[in-house]
Amino acid sequence: MKVTIILSIFALLIVTLGACSNAPAGESAPTMIVISSTDLKAMAKEKENLTIVDVRQASDFGEGHIEGATNIPYQLAIDTIAKEYSKTDKIILVCYRGVSSKRVASSLVGKEFTNIYNLKGGMDGWDGELTK
Repeated sequence: MKVTIILSIFALLIVTLGACSNAPAGESAPTMIVISSTDLKAMAKEKENLTIVDVRQASDFGEGHIEGATNIPYQLAIDTIAKEYSKTDKIILVCYRGVSSKRVASSLVGKEFTNIYNLKGGMDGWDGELTK
């Protein structure tokens, strides 16, 4: 009996949470896309219109970062990006290992940004050149 009640409540939660989307009927809600180092290099090589935002501290950014990246420290990233960029801009987020940038990406998706990417593994996963 208890198991049946628990399963019923769990099923109701899944249905309720699944229905909670800001997207109009027939459209999917914005999502974050996780990309690899190889994916990012290909996007840059194709000269895609993209913005790379590195959310590490300025001192770490200064020691080496992906060419063309802009440094907006984690604590300022969500508000700064929301004010300075369009919700349709292609924004790739980078941090140390991909965790902090994933948090920023999720928050931006929650603010209905539609072109948000997170670099898998962050700078630890980056196998391209660095610039200072």
